[in-house]
Amino acid sequence: MKSSKDIFNEVMETLSNSSYEPLRSQPSQPITDLNVVTKQYYIRQATSAFRVICEAIAPGQGPALFQEVIQHNSKSTKKDCREKDLLTETVVEAYKIAEDHNIKTQILSLIATKYSKNELCQMIEDLSIHKIDKARKHATTHGPGQYITPTKITRVRISKQQIQHFIEFISSPCYLQTVGFGSKTIKLSSGVQVKVPKVIRTMIGSRLIEAYTDYCQEHSIQVPCRATLFKIIKCCAASQLKSLQGLDNHASEGMAAIETLQKTVEKLSENGLEQGKANDLKKQLNALKSHLKHDFQTHLTSTSFCIHHCIQYALSEKSCNHQHSEICIPCENIYHTIRSIENSTESLTFSSYLIKEEVEFDIKTSIDKLINWRNHLIRSVNQDKSKSNILKHLEKDQVLIIADWAMKYLPQNFRETQSDWYGKQGISWHVTCALFLPDMEEQDSDTEKNLEILSFVHLVQNGSQGWFSVSQIFQDIFSTLKELKPHLSDVYIKSDNAGCYHSLPLMTYLWKNRNEMSLTVKEFNFSEVQSGKDLCDARTGSCRLHILNYVNEGHNVTDVFEMKKALESHGGVVNTYVTVIDVNMEKQPGLSGQLKSLAISSYNNFIFGNDGMRVYKAYGIGSGELISSTSLQSISRTLSCENGYEVRL
Repeated sequence: MKSSKDIFNEVMETLSNSSYEPLRSQPSQPITDLNVVTKQYYIRQATSAFRVICEAIAPGQGPALFQEVIQHNSKSTKKDCREKDLLTETVVEAYKIAEDHNIKTQILSLIATKYSKNELCQMIEDLSIHKIDKARKHATTHGPGQYITPTKITRVRISKQQIQHFIEFISSPCYLQTVGFGSKTIKLSSGVQVKVPKVIRTMIGSRLIEAYTDYCQEHSIQVPCRATLFKIIKCCAASQLKSLQGLDNHASEGMAAIETLQKTVEKLSENGLEQGKANDLKKQLNALKSHLKHDFQTHLTSTSFCIHHCIQYALSEKSCNHQHSEICIPCENIYHTIRSIENSTESLTFSSYLIKEEVEFDIKTSIDKLINWRNHLIRSVNQDKSKSNILKHLEKDQVLIIADWAMKYLPQNFRETQSDWYGKQGISWHVTCALFLPDMEEQDSDTEKNLEILSFVHLVQNGSQGWFSVSQIFQDIFSTLKELKPHLSDVYIKSDNAGCYHSLPLMTYLWKNRNEMSLTVKEFNFSEVQSGKDLCDARTGSCRLHILNYVNEGHNVTDVFEMKKALESHGGVVNTYVTVIDVNMEKQPGLSGQLKSLAISSYNNFIFGNDGMRVYKAYGIGSGELISSTSLQSISRTLSCENGYEVRL
């Protein structure tokens, strides 16, 4: 059988009358990949053959037909090339903009099979043959321009059993404490979010890992690398235990009492108490702590039908006028848990009499602290009602004043030497917040009242933090309020239990001069001990931040005048008036006698009237005790309303 080359040569020999040079070979690879010499040979052969065909079609007009065909094909080729160039240019620009090499391969695969390697290298600078081959392979395997999702490679260097073992170690009760409220969210690698109860970690991460390493070495367990363990700790949601200062003494002692009882239960377990019962007692103590810390205060009311929640029953010296028909199970469990621990102690036999005495002493002192904590919570809720009731029934001509001494301010320099840093003497400053109704606002008795707040900061140039300085500060506040708000006439005062407030001289001074000062003093109420945080503390924080920003701008605050300038800088703190006051302590009077029957520290609420001063141990409980005006006049002969202070500008 003849080949196509032989058939072609015979046909061309017949058409050209043996003038056509026979074709010697046929290309075995793409024309575009042939070298220049071979490619030129086939071009010459094709051109000669085409001329012979044109002469055979149009005898005597072969060259003319040849030119017409060339011109016609040239127009079509230019149109196709122009359209192809527009698409190619877009692809080339996209390739140049792309940054990821996978995306570049994906884009290049769109044109990699349409052009030769030389043409592609001319279109795109720095394009290698390897990249072209990779793009052509992409087009052949996945299709031109198709996106490939990269496979995620996970290197497992720690087994699931090791992870579980470490998590169980750091989750043991000795390293984690449960919290009675709140939750945290853990985000898994799959994107799923899981809510878990909030817990507190009692040891920092590095020491946890050290303890785990020692444990593994003791038990011949392979320890994962520290970096992996740190990552696991970071993923396990837990808060870090932190030191705190200024805690409520009663609450802190109550929490310590529960911890002592838990340790006592462990001692009882070592001396024969069943492990199951010991675990139950520990759970009951945790529930007791959570109840007293979070829930108990929210259930307290003045006249509750539950005897544990009735403030009137708890604070009154007389019985209630109503029956207590309800029972609170968590409150009953307090006494049930205490009795269970006491009964367990009596039923056990200890190895030593001293151990039994120690256990009984711990139980007795812990119970006393728990009861004191509970009573403290009741008194705190009751005393806070004085403020809420005054604000609830506040009239337009009345104002509530909350007073407190701020912590002494230590002088600061923008650039401070060591000699200036040591041995500083603090600056005394007093903060007062006044709450009253706006001037022109009509208040509906059924709606919540909108109150206006003004703050007064008194920087004491001379004078101590005693009752006389407080009385002079009150005088200045009353006169300033009367100037700013002339419609005000009556004032209620609230403060913490500091000795400069909770003192007989100040109470007697305010009673005697209640009608001679700019505002008439109606009541003075004290908060429960350790529960005096109020608006003044928040305003003190704002003032301290304002001073700090002033110092950071390149100023010094070393005395009361520079402190006043700092507080008034940049418009000052909102609704805050700053005064430098100089108290003349030489004018401080003394009482001309004493009231032996009155223990002033036992009373927390004072109402001033013309017939005398009525005092209450607890707010709204009982009828109180009246100190007659005759008794007060006899001890206040020297307490005049004469100003003993001077305002410094």
